[in-house]
Amino acid sequence: MGGAGLVNQKEYGGKAVTFVDNHDTDRDGENKSISKRKQQAYAYILMRAEGEPCIYWKDYYVWGMKEDLDKLIAARQNFAYGPSYESSSNDRDTYSYIR
Repeated sequence: MGGAGLVNQKEYGGKAVTFVDNHDTDRDGENKSISKRKQQAYAYILMRAEGEPCIYWKDYYVWGMKEDLDKLIAARQNFAYGPSYESSSNDRDTYSYIR
């Protein structure tokens, strides 16, 4: 998991916009957006030290995720500070990010 994407590249980590879904995956009558574990995906981008997270408008206002996303946003604002790292015990079934 670690190392993939611009957000994990030292020179871009603080500048990369991270997102779970966007208008390109949800249009033209072909919904190809993420449907499984979307809440976990938002927790991942919102709690990481690297990246500038972006929440998809439809997830927040149309697909009924506002209440849960507000909780994650509050957790980011109030608790997501300090050093961070991925656990060395991560595997296919378990992911831990310490911050």
